[in-house]
Amino acid sequence: MKTFEKFIEQYYRGFNFISIASEAFLPGAIINSDDRIIDHVGRIFPNENPKKWAYKTIKANIPSEIIKGERSLDLGISILGLFSLKGGFTTKYDISFEFNDVTEIVFDTENGGAYENEIRRMIMNLKKSDRDLWKSILHEHVIMEVVIVKSAVIEFKKNGSVVGEAEFEDIKKNVSINGSFKWNSEGKMVIDNVNNIPFGVMDFQIKRNM
Repeated sequence: MKTFEKFIEQYYRGFNFISIASEAFLPGAIINSDDRIIDHVGRIFPNENPKKWAYKTIKANIPSEIIKGERSLDLGISILGLFSLKGGFTTKYDISFEFNDVTEIVFDTENGGAYENEIRRMIMNLKKSDRDLWKSILHEHVIMEVVIVKSAVIEFKKNGSVVGEAEFEDIKKNVSINGSFKWNSEGKMVIDNVNNIPFGVMDFQIKRNM
């Protein structure tokens, strides 16, 4: 059975999970292999119309198998930057999750925003006009789209029974949550990504010949 990570990589061309969670990840940012932002195409090309770097948020239309799943907590788990949990429990726990309100931040091409081929062409021209600057970003990645999960519903189970808020203390010490969370009437944890932290990006790598 494919993991939801594999489904996402298959569905999104050029998708990469990011290891550093930051709302500074936006279209046009240039990141290195460590997922650190080192520049932005808007600064590389300061004479371009600012509209070229404008972006907008749209609702992601992705298959349901991507946004639902189940995992065992034996070895721990990390779910798209929203939730992580260390393993090592004496009791076996299982987890089911569902992501809600998945959005993408993209260049606003309908109002003059840049297309990927356009940025690629500009970078290749930079190779001739400012070779030193071009070398400084060679092999790095240009972000074209950012994917954000706004909220998630997570259910914990032990021996087939739901583990609600009252029994959560055994799990809580190993949990890291990015955002706020609460328990609903069904005993499920609801996480809100209040800071709009992305879990992945679509990008392309700057190569000698693109």
